[in-house]
Amino acid sequence: MVRGFVWTGVLAATLIAPAMADEYQFQKVATIELPGGKGHGDIVTFDTSSQLLYVSMPNDGLCIVDARSNEVVKYIQNVPSPNGND
Repeated sequence: MVRGFVWTGVLAATLIAPAMADEYQFQKVATIELPGGKGHGDIVTFDTSSQLLYVSMPNDGLCIVDARSNEVVKYIQNVPSPNGND
């Protein structure tokens, strides 16, 4: 009985997941050159009230981008090994 219940749950999740994924549409809006070391942003946080995007940079800082203008507002250096932002 338990095996049948688990199998039903797996089947339901398999059918529902693609339908839920269809609700989101992503498209590239802009390419923004960020200051600091080359690489990638580790963690990205978006503040809807201020329309600011906070990106923790690889190995040394935090970059703040205005999402309305796609301009870098502030680059805070000397944040050793940032692995997130609050």
